[in-house]
Amino acid sequence: MLEPVQPFGDGVRTERILIVDADPHVRHAVRQGLLREGFDVLEAADGYDGIAKALAESPAAVVLDLVLPRMSGLELCRKLKSGLTTQQVPVIVLTKRDRVEDTLRAMEAGADEYVGKPCDVRELCARVRGIIRRSKRDLGASPLTGLPGNAVLEQEIARRVQQPGRLAVIHFDLNSFKPYNDYYSYQRGDEVLRLTAQLIVEAARTGGDRETLVAHLGGDDFFVVTSPERADAIANRALQSFDALIPLHYDEADRRAGYITAANRLGQAHNFPLMTLSACIATNEAEDVTHPGQISKTLAELKGVAKRAGRSTCVRDRRGKCPRTFTPGEKDSAVERRTAEDGRPDVDAAIAADEDDREV
Repeated sequence: MLEPVQPFGDGVRTERILIVDADPHVRHAVRQGLLREGFDVLEAADGYDGIAKALAESPAAVVLDLVLPRMSGLELCRKLKSGLTTQQVPVIVLTKRDRVEDTLRAMEAGADEYVGKPCDVRELCARVRGIIRRSKRDLGASPLTGLPGNAVLEQEIARRVQQPGRLAVIHFDLNSFKPYNDYYSYQRGDEVLRLTAQLIVEAARTGGDRETLVAHLGGDDFFVVTSPERADAIANRALQSFDALIPLHYDEADRRAGYITAANRLGQAHNFPLMTLSACIATNEAEDVTHPGQISKTLAELKGVAKRAGRSTCVRDRRGKCPRTFTPGEKDSAVERRTAEDGRPDVDAAIAADEDDREV
């Protein structure tokens, strides 16, 4: 699913290809060809090292042999295609096995391409570039983070919303990001977005399951689709990690002051606090939630609650009950807020109406 999310750096991404083959001569030949084509290259000599590097380095594509020590290529392919952070990574099988049965088994395991040995390295490089391009197109992936975009998100929500009690959508949104972007530059703003993506992915990997999806719709809007019982843990972990690391993205003087001075939407100088992260959770646990549009509406309402909290906060809707609001580290005994008569969040009454770009 995911890309090489880099929390720091110059923002220039080079596609990283993982080669998993027991033959050092094959690895060398493929590596040289890929390097000439401008790719970054990782190598692994067995299946276990291959899965470890795929999880740690998030390659854009994997080229693997079926015959590997310690873990077969078929098993490695299955593990890649079932992993939260690797299931969308294209896999090209490069092997001497050329029987139809071998091809079918590789495709059933999830392989996207099958190339016989020996092969022209130029052809292999062209296939790698083509499969990465098709993968990005199919995912509608964010060019900044490589995470799936709106098309994949909508499909997954539509699939799950018809299964009662199986859907939870978490909307993550940065607070005070625009003034940070204007004050420090778009390049440093992109670093923050890549960091946020990485922290959400790690939280989903830890608290989610194989079906958990992380998506980036552009800007500072991130989404996680998971099951209701996993949503709180994912949101809480992401918020805690964000609060721990985001001060490091400010200059020391601004970090000590606890704010930056930048222009607000009216062009007036305001003091903006350090960035925080909001998480809003909507589910289909209620029997009358049967359409993706209902989830979107609920998330929009909860966003107003979360953004007025003035800190990293998670708000979860409980249809017919109070929405639950908690800050990172709090348990389920979190503060309950008032609701309107129809049981939906009363945004205006929930929290005092501080402006999102308030002065401190």
